[in-house]
Parts: sequence; C-alpha cells; structure tokens
Amino acid sequence: MTDTVSPPGPTISEQSESVGGNPLEELARRLAATEPVSREQPPRPSPTGRLSRLSSELRAHYDYFVQVSEAEGDLTPAAEWLLDNFYLVQQAIRLVREDLPPGYYRELPKLSAGKLQGYPRVYALARELLVYSESHLAIDQVVRFVQAYQWHAPLTTGELWALPIMLRLSILELLADTLASVVGATDTIVRQPPSAV
Repeated sequence: MTDTVSPPGPTISEQSESVGGNPLEELARRLAATEPVSREQPPRPSPTGRLSRLSSELRAHYDYFVQVSEAEGDLTPAAEWLLDNFYLVQQAIRLVREDLPPGYYRELPKLSAGKLQGYPRVYALARELLVYSESHLAIDQVVRFVQAYQWHAPLTTGELWALPIMLRLSILELLADTLASVVGATDTIVRQPPSAV
C-alpha cells in the first residue's frame, strides 16, 4: 500500500492549459497543492463507522415513505426513487463494509490539516468530486480528476483502489442527508394547517 502510481505522460490538464484549462482539473491541482498528508496522523473515527447509523437512517426513511405511500399515495421523486431502489442502497452499504476493512483503512494516508484532518485523503477527494459534479459523476470526470491530481501529488495504489469505495460511502452520506431534508419538509407540510381559501 505504500507504492505510488505515477501519471502516464502528460495529463489532459496539461494538454488543455493552452486553451484555458478545465475547472475540474484546476480543482484537482489546487487540492493536490494544498492538502498535506501524513502517515503519522492519528486517524479520526473511521467514516465507515457511520455505516450502521447510515443503514438505520436510510431504513427509517424507507419505512416512512412506505407509510406515506400507503396513506396518501403521493410521493416526491426522491421518495419514489428510494422505494424503487432500496435494494441498491443496501448493496452499496454491504460493499463498503466488505471492501474497506479497518486494517486497510488505517493504512490510507490521512490529511494532516483542514476540516477533515485525520480522515483519508482519498475520502476528501471523493467528497470534492461529488460536490463539483453535483452528484452526477461520469467515469471520464473521475479519470481526468485523478490524472490532474496525480501530476502534482501521486496517490498510492491503495488510495486508487479505495476511491470507488469512498465515492460510494460519500454518496450514501449525501443520500441520507438529502432524504432527511425531504422527510423534514414533508413533515412540515403535513403538520401545517390548511390555508384559508
């Protein structure tokens, strides 16, 4: 897990610098230049430690939307998606749990500064990618981002293997937060008295 993978030749970002660059690749370069890492950094609680809580939260949202569907039949698109695809959510949780054992997690280089200090660098990169893409990831975006990042700060082989896992974990966290907002908004609407006509 300590070896690094060097970028193969000039990156897409270097080729595009003459035409103004790419915002995604600029983000990757900025992060590579400003996120210090250390293997000596004591790890913060593992983000995978959230899996049990995430699983419980997502199950509670699912159960809530089942009840709303049975009582009213009218659901938001987010609620309909969860009801139709909850098996994918459960599968994603299982994959993160299986693919990121504690020993592997401990070996990943950790950030030594910033709001995610003590968390793996690759976890922070996954979160940045999701924010940048507004959760609409495409494989070519991920490849361009990683190539641009590695030109300035090579990632270890372990980090490259962990990136899909961290993307999956970050998506689950985002999904739980989004559904909590939807449930909160739905509860508020249901509890408000009907407006006078």
